[in-house]
Amino acid sequence: MALIDIDVYHEHQTVIDDDPSKDVSADEWNHKHTVSEGSITLPMLSAAAQAGAVRTTAVYTTGTLATSASETGYLFLAKGYRLLHIQTSRAARVRIYVTPEQRTADATRSWGALPVGNHGLVLDFATTASMLTADICPIAHGYCESGNASIAITNTGTSGTVQLTLTYAPTEV
Repeated sequence: MALIDIDVYHEHQTVIDDDPSKDVSADEWNHKHTVSEGSITLPMLSAAAQAGAVRTTAVYTTGTLATSASETGYLFLAKGYRLLHIQTSRAARVRIYVTPEQRTADATRSWGALPVGNHGLVLDFATTASMLTADICPIAHGYCESGNASIAITNTGTSGTVQLTLTYAPTEV
């Protein structure tokens, strides 16, 4: 991990090391020592980590769905991700899971009911005709070994296709 130097104007900031050329591990980052004013060295994200922090979008479009009909599939996100924003083309319930087995096991759970056991549910979000887009707050953190998130989309609007657009930030590629 590369290091950068910054000036400190607040008390109790963590200092990594006095040598800005030294690479440090995450363990070394914690519990070094504190300063009240002066210079502090902080870790700088590697190029790979910076590239992974770029926001991007993923889009999935269902086939034609009748009202209350569902479709399951896969949406390529990343092995690790943070969901930031959701948009659907019509009112829909969108569920995202870690594995397809967890998606199948949770298929009959009604809206508003809490999942049980090792459910793997990352996001359960419903858009409405008057709110087709929303920021996801708090941010949903998810992962899947293949990078293909298991999804289920239920059309809660009029008959037609549902286009899902998710804005996310990869945390692991």
